[in-house]
Amino acid sequence: MKYNFIKTVLHIIFILTIIFSTNVSSNENKQIDLRKSFITIETKDFAWRTAIQSVLISENNTYYLMKEIMAEKIGDKPFFDSNRHLFLLLIDNEKGYVFRTNPVGHFKKSSYEYKTKFTAKKIITFSEVENQNLHEVHASVNSLNNTQIFCSIDYKFKEKKYTLITNCDYLNFSNLDKKFFIQPALGYVPFVDETSDYKSFGYAALFMSEKNGKLEFILNDSGPIFDLYESDNILKKLAKKILNSLTSFKIKNSFSKVISIDNSKLEFFVYKN
Repeated sequence: MKYNFIKTVLHIIFILTIIFSTNVSSNENKQIDLRKSFITIETKDFAWRTAIQSVLISENNTYYLMKEIMAEKIGDKPFFDSNRHLFLLLIDNEKGYVFRTNPVGHFKKSSYEYKTKFTAKKIITFSEVENQNLHEVHASVNSLNNTQIFCSIDYKFKEKKYTLITNCDYLNFSNLDKKFFIQPALGYVPFVDETSDYKSFGYAALFMSEKNGKLEFILNDSGPIFDLYESDNILKKLAKKILNSLTSFKIKNSFSKVISIDNSKLEFFVYKN
């Protein structure tokens, strides 16, 4: 009798262990599904729905970068006589930020502005994923497989931890008979420095091989009209400085700010369904 009781208890513990392990594994293998998630923005006069391009997760916040669009007017002539600029939103747990970037515009310190006059309704779906190592991804892209590949990148910036999740819709990779490498080029992606008020968007790239390269971001930034390069000769640099001084009331928005980060960790994945 005592033996049967102990056997029954051990059997129950075994079953509970399997169930608990399965749940943990399932949770660990889920990611936000960028294919099925979206955000609806509601204002006083109208609303719109937009896809989520990429997600940045910190220890205390989650940032969703929306699909970009050329600024439009609501009406029968959406682009006629409009203030032409790129428009996209960055939404976090509590706030919304609007990026408005003219190629050349009036001088201001930041390319984004904090907005409170709208409501953001997040429809976020999580799906099970299957992680893929570098060689699995390399074999897939070399075989012309049309599987949609995504990635997550863990990195630290100014002692803060971040995870970037985005679609790998542009992948550089080696030919089968050449030295092995994969380099995803990602964009648009958000960049946030939580130790300051800095927020931007742009592109990211990371070289993966036997020895991994640095994770680099090239971000939208405001600056003088004419860029100065190390390769410029003395006369060209002087001319650019004079022209920048004469046009100091104007500013150029361009992808010009580069940030390099050591010791990042990249993982490729695909959604199971």
